[in-house]
Amino acid sequence: MSVYKNFDSDQLEELFSNFIIESWSFSKVGTFSRNEKAFEKAYIYGERSKTSSTTIAGSAYHSVLELYFKNLSNGIETDIVEMEQKAFEYIDKIPIQFWKIQKTTPCIEDCIIKANKTVTALIKNFISEVDIYTSEISEILGVELRGEEWLTINGVDIPLPSKFVLDLAIKTTSGKVVIIDHKSKKSFSDEKELAFSCGKQAIIYAKGFEEKTGLKVDEVWFIENKYSKNKDGSPQLNKFEIILDENTRKLYEAMLYEPLKRMIEAVSDPDYVYMINDMDTLEDREELYEFWARTLIAEIDDFNVPDSKRDLIEKRLKKIRNASIAMIDPKVIKKFNDKAASFITYNLSNMNNTEKIEHILKTFGVLLRVAHEIKGYSSDTFLLEIGPGVKISNIMKYRLDIANALNVSSVRIGKDLMVYEKKSYLSVEISKER
Repeated sequence: MSVYKNFDSDQLEELFSNFIIESWSFSKVGTFSRNEKAFEKAYIYGERSKTSSTTIAGSAYHSVLELYFKNLSNGIETDIVEMEQKAFEYIDKIPIQFWKIQKTTPCIEDCIIKANKTVTALIKNFISEVDIYTSEISEILGVELRGEEWLTINGVDIPLPSKFVLDLAIKTTSGKVVIIDHKSKKSFSDEKELAFSCGKQAIIYAKGFEEKTGLKVDEVWFIENKYSKNKDGSPQLNKFEIILDENTRKLYEAMLYEPLKRMIEAVSDPDYVYMINDMDTLEDREELYEFWARTLIAEIDDFNVPDSKRDLIEKRLKKIRNASIAMIDPKVIKKFNDKAASFITYNLSNMNNTEKIEHILKTFGVLLRVAHEIKGYSSDTFLLEIGPGVKISNIMKYRLDIANALNVSSVRIGKDLMVYEKKSYLSVEISKER
């Protein structure tokens, strides 16, 4: 048992004062190992990255399976209509500033369409092949089971608690205790790669569940759902099993301990410099460099830091800012920051007017969605759904930039908001050629 589990409130307060974060998890360790700057952005400064349509579809799929297995544990069957409705509601609630615009999805509407299409395929696959789950379930032990436990890894008591969310925990018909993790994929992972990449995740989940419940975990399953259709008619769901015998446990704990130790050392040092990995294909470099530039000139109020860590992070931010200003003219930093969004460009000639409006404003750091296009005899009107924190005055000053992108002489932006279907929008009007 971890020595930290017996700490009283005063001892815990003293312990937490030494760290810039309050807990660790598989995703934190994985992100730190892959790209330290992405870790700093997400877990120290609380900056959420924009998310691709397929990733959001995967999260919606998880919400559907949560509904399905909670109902199943209560003896209730869930039909496909209810499952699709749950998924579409999840997608509809994603704020516009969190969608990641890409070449294949150049506007928010395209992102939503792709996410809905992807999650529909995932649900149909699950319904068709649900036996991969249900044929071995004797009892459901937990659905979306959350925990925060003190763990000992590789014989070392870790001085921060581990937070985890387990998709599904079951007892099988053969009496085994199994943790199941749902994954959505464009293509199945190589099993040799899974053995290494998922081993660390498996041991964190197993030890956390055991500490929380007192039950010994026998196996961890990763069930992948492939949303791209197999032309040969082979199964769309694939199960990869990790059997947690004593030797396997020791191996995965040893593999986990090294990156975990490095992360713990970093977050205990307020002066640690988190490096950008430019070769990381899972992160948007545009976002990372924009974040890096803001840390050189911004104040603590510009970030979403937890109150408990505000003083520590504010001291860190002041050091970074003072050091950067001493070496670099702040005007240079601000100019870089303002132009960071334009690093990734798209061919405007291949876009419709809705996509052009969204893209040109995105290059100036203004994220919004064209929610409606109203066709008129002499002009077309576009109704803009503005993201939280976006100043409407900022959009006004880019009027000519919008006109340039649309190849018109000018556009009219409404001085007042327009109410359409009981919701307020900013209107942009474009005259038609005569």
